[in-house]
Amino acid sequence: MSRGKLSDIDPNVFLIYNNKLYVYSNPKSGRVFMADVATRATAADNNWWDLRYATLTTSSWIGASEVWRMLLRSKSMISGIEKALNDPKLKKKANRLDQSLKEYNPEGQDPDWWTNITMTSDYFSQLQQDDIVLSSAHDAILANDKISSYDNLGAALDDFYLKVNACLLNNGKLVESVSVKVSTKKSGSEVSNWRVFCIAKILKLYPTFSPTMFPKLSSPTELKVAPGNYIMWAENPQTGSKSTEQEFPIDSDEECDLTVP
Repeated sequence: MSRGKLSDIDPNVFLIYNNKLYVYSNPKSGRVFMADVATRATAADNNWWDLRYATLTTSSWIGASEVWRMLLRSKSMISGIEKALNDPKLKKKANRLDQSLKEYNPEGQDPDWWTNITMTSDYFSQLQQDDIVLSSAHDAILANDKISSYDNLGAALDDFYLKVNACLLNNGKLVESVSVKVSTKKSGSEVSNWRVFCIAKILKLYPTFSPTMFPKLSSPTELKVAPGNYIMWAENPQTGSKSTEQEFPIDSDEECDLTVP
């Protein structure tokens, strides 16, 4: 990264400098980096913003090795973010993510296992936005600036935690999708023929992302989604009536009741 290009990494060769985790491709590159830490760390940080999406492909499937890198990066940042927060609710969310990452211990995962996994673009898009928000918050803290958006940070902390916790619930194995079965109900009784929509809360904060429609009308109706925090609502295709938006944390197969008018 400090030389302006991406390389495979050896997770056993790393350095924590200025509260950031730097991982090297081999022991030799680590020694070169450490010989001039300040200069090469600055170069790596600058190049990161240009190269961070270079591993994306145009396919709907994306290598999970980049997800592993984001887990490593977040584990190195989250403690500093937690310490800098004053809002008790955000601090609690940051602590929850910190504890889950420590338990999951991405450094202890076998890199070869990760490179053999494929990842859906939905999962990656969500985690990518989480990573952007957390990295921005971490950079603001290092620069003694204010965090730009507490709403975005709360959404990112929740979403990232649910993805990590899904792995913990699955004996440490990455969970790229879970099944969500939604029933539409009015006054506690099930009603049918509603069209159900959902979008990850972290993606709803950005206008470039669109909601996903469940494949059939309720009720129930079922969809596979990436673990995360979701906003769901229902629309009546005949009358145009729409339910209120409701929030659902999803880290395993779930059955959800969606209240409709």
